[in-house]
Amino acid sequence: MKWFGLWAAACAALLSGIVAAPVLAEPLPVKTFLSEPVLKSVVLSPNGGFLAFIITRDHRTAAVVRDLSTQKLAVALSLPADEGEIRSLSWKGDDRLVVTATAYISKVVLSDGRKVNVIDPRLLVVDRDGQHQRILQLAAGRAQGMALLDILPDDPSHVLVQGRYGANSNLGVFRTDINSGESTAVEDGDNHTTGWRANAKGELILRYEQRGRVNIIQGRTPANGGWVEIARITPTDVQQLRAFEVLGISEDPTKVYVATNPVSPADGDTRNVHLFDLTTHTLGPPLVPAPKYDVEGIVQARRTGRLLGVCYYADVWTCDLADADKSRDLAAARNFFDGARNIVLTSQSDDGQKWVLHVIGPDEPSSYYLFDRAKKHIDIIGAVFPDLRADQLGEQNPYSYKARDGATIPAYLTRPPDAAKGRLPLIVMPHGGPEARDHLGYDMLSQYLATRGYLVLQPNFRGSAGYGVAFRDAGRKQWGLRSQDDITDGVNALVAAGEADPKRVCIAGASYGGYAALIGGARGAGLYKCVISIAGVSDLPAMMKMEKELAERDKDDTIYNYWRDVMGDPVTDHDKLVAASGVSYAANYPLPVLLIHGAADRTVPISQSDEMNAALTAAHRDVTYITLKGGHGGWGDEDWTRIYQSMDAFLAKHIPPGAAAP
Repeated sequence: MKWFGLWAAACAALLSGIVAAPVLAEPLPVKTFLSEPVLKSVVLSPNGGFLAFIITRDHRTAAVVRDLSTQKLAVALSLPADEGEIRSLSWKGDDRLVVTATAYISKVVLSDGRKVNVIDPRLLVVDRDGQHQRILQLAAGRAQGMALLDILPDDPSHVLVQGRYGANSNLGVFRTDINSGESTAVEDGDNHTTGWRANAKGELILRYEQRGRVNIIQGRTPANGGWVEIARITPTDVQQLRAFEVLGISEDPTKVYVATNPVSPADGDTRNVHLFDLTTHTLGPPLVPAPKYDVEGIVQARRTGRLLGVCYYADVWTCDLADADKSRDLAAARNFFDGARNIVLTSQSDDGQKWVLHVIGPDEPSSYYLFDRAKKHIDIIGAVFPDLRADQLGEQNPYSYKARDGATIPAYLTRPPDAAKGRLPLIVMPHGGPEARDHLGYDMLSQYLATRGYLVLQPNFRGSAGYGVAFRDAGRKQWGLRSQDDITDGVNALVAAGEADPKRVCIAGASYGGYAALIGGARGAGLYKCVISIAGVSDLPAMMKMEKELAERDKDDTIYNYWRDVMGDPVTDHDKLVAASGVSYAANYPLPVLLIHGAADRTVPISQSDEMNAALTAAHRDVTYITLKGGHGGWGDEDWTRIYQSMDAFLAKHIPPGAAAP
């Protein structure tokens, strides 16, 4: 592989694409929505004097450094498109960068026909002006899957690196000298080890393992030295992940910050942040008094790990900071963006006077800004997707409504750009999970549909996460029942308000949203005109049978027990599961259906859509079935183009866009 140094001319060409973009008269094409990000990994140097970021053009990446005193640019590193990609940057002091990159070492063809690059993750160290490049290696050779574990800010010469090395390819941790490249083994894992975390002193205190489908977190303190299991989580189970999630390492080397659901009624109703003691294996009291929304993250001091604030989704990402001055400045930044943007503090100088803000909103897919707190000034660094212009995107706003039993259901409504007055065709788009949620922000699919002239409603029906345990539990074993009624009531509210045309309503969704679309269409012939299910569940008993078989294979019931609690018991609730399955209605299904599914889906197997398609076809119902090469999401541009264009044509046929008379 070649590693190139200063690349001034090409850098200028890359930067020219960050801000400028042509005005298009027609709706944005699919390829614009799928355009590659041109800016990422924006980080401030510890002294706040330099800004480093990665820019991309035509799949060629470069690490660029801006001197904030002179505004001069220098390319620290660049990589041709056919050789690899620069993924992320970290400052090692104020003069050097640690670069995470991937080299493309070969291309293989998978069994489903997809061509993918075989990548070799690498770590490099380079001066901010591009000099003294060094590829870090472990022991006598290059490790597999190398990754930066900790920058070790108080050690000017070393970093912590993890990588697989040796005959057994276990994931080990190494202390690596950035000047000589020499490494010293710190700890070796076993064939179950998947990751590590260190405290502010560089001491390993968490180890992650995977056994079957279950992930295990082990902890230890520097004093006791022994690894002890502290939690089990499942990668396919949203709620289990939320039950115990490590958010950060505290300034005390024996404690970590974790988010958990309420342990007792005294803890309130929402997910909160606690200190977990690695010595006693006990959970401390909640650190936030009765938050209204589930805590999702924290803000910590860069060098010490001290807790600075907690974060959650209200309508947008919101962080409450303990420091009064910082809290006031963050509030000012929110006001700068009219309170309608998700603002994430992604990097800051050691003195806390300069912040990098990652800003995402309905009509601002992703941008980075530099906030100088001393000067009270915010400057844009660049747009991540410059061709997605605000004036061509839909307008999204919170939209709450009353369910039939009087409960308030939070939702978000996206209107077409420059929408004509009158009733518009509506697509109700329930989220997946089901214990997930939508929030105010950029959603690619809803924006694509809005630019085609549709209203898009995204309801957070009961069973959604983010609003506390009571709201979440109100959707358990309510598939096709209360949770579905909440979705239906949102449609009726928009019709009653004169915004949606009752003759042009479609229900669409992915995963659980695809399930909700199928069962909604089966029972809503008078409400909906068409159904789109992407990777959706159609047969609940079959899903529970699969989960039981996997539990027996793995000798672990964790995931099965979760779905039994959420979906229903396959024995005692069997009749309810059948009645709540879309395939049960296939013989007389009243609406045209578009099914889309990935052949390699391991979360919702493609057999779910195969079965639905076969049943609809046998009954001579109106069904279109599209199979993709990938799994449960994570599709490439080719598959997403098929999805978008197929949905566009299907919707135009059954609920054509355009305003109807009020």
